[in-house]
Amino acid sequence: MAILPAAKRLKIVYKSSSEAGAVTRKLTLVKKKNFVAPIDKRECKTCLNTFDLTRENFGSTPNGNFRWQCRSCMRNHVKNYSKQNPNAAKNRSELRKEREGCARPVDDATKNYLLKKYQNQCAYCGVVLSSKFHIDHIHPIAKNGNNSIKNLAVCCAKCNLAKHAKTAEEFYAWMEHRKIKYRLPKLI
Repeated sequence: MAILPAAKRLKIVYKSSSEAGAVTRKLTLVKKKNFVAPIDKRECKTCLNTFDLTRENFGSTPNGNFRWQCRSCMRNHVKNYSKQNPNAAKNRSELRKEREGCARPVDDATKNYLLKKYQNQCAYCGVVLSSKFHIDHIHPIAKNGNNSIKNLAVCCAKCNLAKHAKTAEEFYAWMEHRKIKYRLPKLI
């Protein structure tokens, strides 16, 4: 077996305890060319189909974890819940308006300024925006953010809905943890 140069080796040091005291062991791992990490799988708890564990298949909860229902089952669940509880969406909307206080709708001049500022791309992932873009609060209203133009960004629906009530720092950490590509430079 050939020994690889130091640049191609990865050393991991870990400690294990024994009765005589702490013992340190060194382990050398070798990086393989064209290595692709395996994608985890998850079974939907409703339809029992197995999918790759990605946000495209499962979406995410407000705290950043993957859901246990696939997007299709979740969509049906929300549709049925809305039918059974017609006032729920209205109540959520009213609570948000209360938190926003004297919030004003974003005018066309502000939208055009933001589109120009972010070069018609999502502020988080860099995808080219269609006419159905979202305006996001970088520091969310739920965490005492405001509606100043410095706190607004244009983004795609997928990023805005995944970001939920996370700050930009929390959202970037969440994306890095899931190995989702993001736009550089970061907003923070």
